[in-house]
Order: sequence, then structure tokens, then C-alpha cells
Amino acid sequence: MASPSSSSRGKEKVARVTRNASPSRWISDPDMRGKFLYWTHFKIVVPHKYLDLQLFKKEWFLFQEWIAYQGLTDFVQMKGHCYPDLVEVFYTNLRVVNGVIHSRVKGVNIIIDDNVWLDIVGLKAEEDVFLLNAIKTRVPTNWVAILKHHMIAAGDHYARKFPYGVFINKVLELQGVDVSKEERRIVCKRSKEIGITSLSFIGLKKTMNGWFFIEEKTVASPPTLDQDHTEDSDDEDSMESS
Repeated sequence: MASPSSSSRGKEKVARVTRNASPSRWISDPDMRGKFLYWTHFKIVVPHKYLDLQLFKKEWFLFQEWIAYQGLTDFVQMKGHCYPDLVEVFYTNLRVVNGVIHSRVKGVNIIIDDNVWLDIVGLKAEEDVFLLNAIKTRVPTNWVAILKHHMIAAGDHYARKFPYGVFINKVLELQGVDVSKEERRIVCKRSKEIGITSLSFIGLKKTMNGWFFIEEKTVASPPTLDQDHTEDSDDEDSMESS
């Protein structure tokens, strides 16, 4: 008969194995499980970044107005946790049925249709499809179609990155996936914010006249008082001589 101590050690071992079990156990199809085990060694969940558009508004930027016009405000400011194991399983099981993204995670069927995009990030599946130039030119764009295309492409064997982890986890929780026992979690920290401090990394510098790219050779500046006086004097001289 096993001693109580050996019995407790056995229970601890089982518990440890259960906690650290591979998420591949959520994939019933053998071929899909093999695909998951192979490709997850090469693929990563893209680290989440978000914007605080109010900060840029205070600095007199304009692009936040273009983003708002396109209906992307909620999407680019979205914050939340990300469970990378669940994201990997989602993309492994991803398929498209009649233009709608389907998947299955922890026994729950996941559907991302137009209503889901609208409910979570306020995006409508309307208008034609254009690229980023449409933001600046205010061309109405079907961003749902663009984001869906990126997600479907990420489910391909040769894609190396899984995007939109926070959005996907919001979908999973909304549709009933239990995340309470997930150990691998990426917390959305303040350091993930694309804020004013990030501008220097893309070559911008703040001056008295606003933000400019550092490599710009000439920066427009208002005329000095001497310049104004000189210009006025020139005007007066020309009037006197006429």
C-alpha cells in the first residue's frame, strides 16, 4: 500500500502535468494537431500596441481625426490581455465559411461575423477596400475586409506571425471560452502604448513651431521682428519713391 506522502507526490505530479499540458490537447483532428505542434515553433503572437489619441490631439496632430473618420478609433485604442496559447489554437483551427471566419477553441465554436466586428471595435463591413492612403484622403474603406484578410493569411502555413491577439481574446471571452485557468498571459501594460515618447523613435522632434522630422534641413519659422521691420521699411521706401 502506498504511503500518504507518495500518494500526495503523485497528485502533485498529475496537477503539474495538467497545468503545463500543451494546448494541442484542444485540437482533436490529428492532422491539425501535427500542424499546430510543428508550426508553433516558428510562429509568434504579435506583441500588442495601442494608441492614446487624446495625447496626439493635445500636440496638434491631425492623423487622429483621419482615424476617427475611418471608424478605427476603438480598434487602435483597444487594450486588454492576450492568451497566446488560445490565439495559436484559434489560428490553427481557422477556416472561412461563406466569407465568415470560423474556428474552435477549447470545445467552443468561434464565429467572427460582421456583428462581432461591430460589437467589439465598432467597425462596419461597408464600402470598398482601399489601403492606408485612404486614411489621409478620407476615402471610406471596408476595414473589416482588410483585417479579415490579414487574419486569414496568418492562418496560412507559411505565415510567421499571429496578429490581433487582444481582439481575438475579446472574441473568445465574448463567445464563452473559459480563460480563468490560462497561465500564459500577456498583460497590456502602459509600456505598450504608442505615445508621445514613441515619436522620437520614428525621427520626430518637438520644436517651438511643432513636431518635425529630425532629418528635415529647413524648418519653417515665423519672421522675427527685425525681418518684419525691414519688410515694412522696404514697403515704405517703395511708397515714398513712387
